[in-house]
Amino acid sequence: MLALTFCTTAAAACGERVDAPTGPSSPASFAGTYALQTVNGAPLPYTLLDLGLFRLVIISDVLTFRNDGVVTETNTSDTFQQGIGTSRRTQTGVGSFTVRGNTVTVTWPVSGIYTYTRNGSLLSVFEPQFGATWVYRRQ
Repeated sequence: MLALTFCTTAAAACGERVDAPTGPSSPASFAGTYALQTVNGAPLPYTLLDLGLFRLVIISDVLTFRNDGVVTETNTSDTFQQGIGTSRRTQTGVGSFTVRGNTVTVTWPVSGIYTYTRNGSLLSVFEPQFGATWVYRRQ
């Protein structure tokens, strides 16, 4: 996540927009914590955006899915601005989710609806704005 707050930092929308599914499974079947492991197959920290004078680096990203259908994302990123330096920022966003089979649909109030795919202990999402695939592992 995709990154709800990374998108806010970079002033871009993240994730693949889809229509919400009907007949969702119980969120309790999916509850748990997932930590970002890779972006486009590369480990963290990951440089998501590098414009020369500005750089955004993902340090960590954690998604926590609760039994009641609420998801929380907490991420830490470094921004570098030439002439200003580097600053570290941790942000938290809250959304809702539904589960249907191996598909988890998350609605982030700021950035929209995104589809994550579960494969065993892994959860992945494609973020088209940066052309990045984010892979999380259940903790």
